[in-house]
Formats: sequence, C-alpha cells, structure tokens
Amino acid sequence: LWDGKCYVFDERISVPINHTKEDVVVSTCHHCGKSSDRYINCANPECNDQYVCCEDCYDKYQASCSDECREHPRNRYVKAESVL
Repeated sequence: LWDGKCYVFDERISVPINHTKEDVVVSTCHHCGKSSDRYINCANPECNDQYVCCEDCYDKYQASCSDECREHPRNRYVKAESVL
C-alpha cells in the first residue's frame, strides 16, 4: 500500500488512495515544515505556484509562497481579507 494521497489534476487536487483507518500525511508545509497535505495557490497572480501550506501559516504568510509574493501589489489574499 501507498502512504499519503494521490495528486490529481482537477479541482479535487488530491484523493485518498488507500481506504484505511489511518490517514498518513507525507508532505510538509513550505514555510514551517509541519506535516500538512493542504495545497494552495500562491496569492500573487503572477506567481500562482501551487504549494503545501498548513492552516497556521496560511494567514501568517498571507497565502504567499515568498516575501516577494506577499508584498506584490496584486496579492489576492490582501485584497480578499482587506489586510491593507
């Protein structure tokens, strides 16, 4: 059996591949390294990279994969959350 989830190229992003009681997470947050299987797209529309980001880091880093993207004037997170 495989551990983790299977990445798929549609709106589901990932699907479980083993139907077991234990949910094994094999990926880690891009920012803090904590175990996470939550994929998001970078809030900078010019970057839009998809990466793993835990819930704690989502707000802390404003859904951005880097400081440069977080400070980008068209950052979608900043607009949606009215941060500025």
